[in-house]
Amino acid sequence: QEIDQIKQALTFAMIQDLASGGKNISKIEAISKALDTIYGGGELTAQQKNRQSTLNSAEVIFKQVENLALNAPAGVGGFSQSILGQLPGVEGGSAEDLRRVTRGFAKAIAGAFAGEVGVATDTDVERWLGLMPKPGDTMAERKRALVRLREQIDLNKQALGLR
Repeated sequence: QEIDQIKQALTFAMIQDLASGGKNISKIEAISKALDTIYGGGELTAQQKNRQSTLNSAEVIFKQVENLALNAPAGVGGFSQSILGQLPGVEGGSAEDLRRVTRGFAKAIAGAFAGEVGVATDTDVERWLGLMPKPGDTMAERKRALVRLREQIDLNKQALGLR
């Protein structure tokens, strides 16, 4: 029970970190992976356990991306808000949050599905980022992006033998 509370706290910390640029994500993931190694179970390899831990956190982050994508201003309004939010002292609102969180999420998910060494390349990150809903997308485009993103995550999980 206590370990579940710790994992939830780490997931929350990961979300907060991603929303602010993801500078500490690797440290938070390392703590989470260590906990999974100590308290984990099943017949997964160490590499699968590490990836499973990242994917468990990714599920929570996916929900945040989904919520932002479905509630942030869409189209030109979302694009404008996101661009303005990159200027110092200008509030970008939920559209800017969507841009930041998707960027951090792309890094985390690319690392989870990276090759044998588990290190994502810039190309891996950009590929995942291309699947993410964007501030300038219409609401219909965002919904399609969320479906494609979910499908891709599930396909990668299956290919790695993860649940």
